Amino acid sequence: MTTAATQYHLQYDSQRLLLMRDEVQWTARLGGQPDRSDVVVNFGCGQQLTPHIMLETVDVLAALGMTVTAVAGSQWCCGVAVDEEGDDATVKVVRGSVRHMAKYAPHTTVHACGGWWPQTAKLRALGEDVPFGLAYIADFVMQAVESRLGDIEWKSTEAVPTLMHLKAPEIDAETLAERGSSVGIADARVSAIMQMIPNVEVVGEIESTPVGSPCDEGPDGDGLFDGASPAQLEEVKAKLADEADRMGAAQIVCVHHACSREWGKFTSDRLPVRHYISVLAEAMGLARPNRYHTCWALPTLDDILDETRPAWQSWDLSRQEAAGLAAEVFPSHPRA
Repeated sequence: MTTAATQYHLQYDSQRLLLMRDEVQWTARLGGQPDRSDVVVNFGCGQQLTPHIMLETVDVLAALGMTVTAVAGSQWCCGVAVDEEGDDATVKVVRGSVRHMAKYAPHTTVHACGGWWPQTAKLRALGEDVPFGLAYIADFVMQAVESRLGDIEWKSTEAVPTLMHLKAPEIDAETLAERGSSVGIADARVSAIMQMIPNVEVVGEIESTPVGSPCDEGPDGDGLFDGASPAQLEEVKAKLADEADRMGAAQIVCVHHACSREWGKFTSDRLPVRHYISVLAEAMGLARPNRYHTCWALPTLDDILDETRPAWQSWDLSRQEAAGLAAEVFPSHPRA
């Protein structure tokens, strides 16, 4: 059973396996009083399994002239991770996270996690103050690109036919009302970003394959294809590529980081699967290595340890310690 504690631990461990120590550009653990920052970007929990997206986000915003402070980790959690423990537990967590963010005295906080809207609403319902504005990351990035569109020196302009995998193409009214400030705008904002990138030509949407969507959950709540054999995974990869061929597409772009993490396990030279930030970063000449999916494509955990050696050694970890991290970060890896 995955608890909040193990989930928080996983986020920190993935960083030590997939990033060099000096690559980290965000605050994971708040010490003393930090310097004031007008804009704080909070990457949330799930995005830390694909940290290249976090690095690319910071790089893109800097290139667009935005001065931001980035944070990630348990001290900035919205409280969704402890939802099963009840409202008292989630309120306690989000109250602490609001207090930590308030130390920067920001005007705006930018969130990759849509849970911040309903969770901070619980605080306001108790009469408590949230002393900063909330912005969804796709909206914030779209406005930043739009504001500097004429100044961007695009590195590639040859259009790539693209299929979009949207965050919530069909969303019920109750969820939209609760999280409209995040979920309700994600698809539209990312679609607008794609339209501004010269080398992207959106040709349609892709939701699933005859054997299911890579980001669907199985009956146990894990990924639908977690534990699938290499042959089954190859079948899904082939069906995705066939669907893309039918629609004349050369890549799939995901709106949500969790979707890009799961769909990205089926990427291939024939059909790359990418997060929208990575597409934007590459077009601006700011792409970072996608180490999560590079590791996923390797045949064994030993190969993953060899691939990530520079990263885990920079954190002064032994190979045995790094093996524990790899088994935790890639629990459903189709080991040979």
